[in-house]
Amino acid sequence: MDWRRLHRPEVYAVAAAAVGAIFFLASGRVEGIFNVRILLVPVLALSLVPTIYIGLSYAIPLKRAPTPRDRTILLLGLIAGYGLVGLGQQRDGARIIESFNRGDVLIAAIEAYRRDTGSYPYDLSALEARGVVVPEPALVNSVFWYQSYETDNFALSFPSVSGRLCTRRAQEGNWTCES
Repeated sequence: MDWRRLHRPEVYAVAAAAVGAIFFLASGRVEGIFNVRILLVPVLALSLVPTIYIGLSYAIPLKRAPTPRDRTILLLGLIAGYGLVGLGQQRDGARIIESFNRGDVLIAAIEAYRRDTGSYPYDLSALEARGVVVPEPALVNSVFWYQSYETDNFALSFPSVSGRLCTRRAQEGNWTCES
């Protein structure tokens, strides 16, 4: 095998674009134990090595400076890779916000139940028994978890991306997401 082929810009460009594509495809869903996106960060960081090499070739005359074609191929691959990562993060954010909105609808139903009965429901099936359709978070592989604390408090949570848990409590007006 000719190891010099591995130093071709096409290899780096395809690798960066592939990492970005995998990141994008994994976005918008809750990871299980195995988080593929965390593993992609070092790979994407390594894609900066040829970029630094190209940058240095402009500042310092190198023995074998990359050709304009090599620079173009590499930069297109990096732009594709990082662009797809950015789109994936945007997709994550949009689905988290939509999950907040769906959770707010569910919280309104929980509060209506309390107004009618004097206490929060024991679990979400009490709402379903009254004809309320319990929504799911917009994130793939996520579900709302409900826990009531006596008669004056409850928490509604859902697992989010990167191992975070997003929660809203009855006495707090905002959602919080923590690792």
